Amino acid sequence: MDAQAFKETFLPLSDRLYRLALRFLRNREEAEDVVQETFLKLLKMGDKVDEYRSPAALAMTLTRNTALDRIRTRHTVSEGEVTLPESTVPDDPPDVWLDRKEKAGRVRVIIDALQEPGRTVIHMRDVEGCDFDEIAAVTGMTVNNVRVVLSRTRKKVKETLLKEINHGQGNNEKTAEEIL
Repeated sequence: MDAQAFKETFLPLSDRLYRLALRFLRNREEAEDVVQETFLKLLKMGDKVDEYRSPAALAMTLTRNTALDRIRTRHTVSEGEVTLPESTVPDDPPDVWLDRKEKAGRVRVIIDALQEPGRTVIHMRDVEGCDFDEIAAVTGMTVNNVRVVLSRTRKKVKETLLKEINHGQGNNEKTAEEIL
């Protein structure tokens, strides 16, 4: 793979790779380092990259594995705050917008507390917008397993959020449905 093909194929993925690494490491500098390491690994692979059906899945897999290797070597995860880019400017009144933002932040905390592979699957599908084939390639699961894990993980997130919302406040399932 020449330099131009590399730039066209992998540089547009840098934000996705960064967010994936950040999800695992919860440290911005380390996530940036992991993305750089991933790019170096891809460059070293040279023409072997062309043998893979999905270069994006290869890059995501390398990023995931590099981040997990870093976690294994330090045995702990730092306590950095994971932030996701705001996609829209709020049209709601400030109090409604703030309430939704707080609940969305709580959903992120719930997702961060999930076990693997659920955390990776829900992040890749609902945050990154990856398709099931790409998630299966990155995680090493079958597409059907990805669907099952995603369904169970979403259900667990919903149940956890509902327990928190309903704790002493009665039934408020509509609010949880809006967030999820």
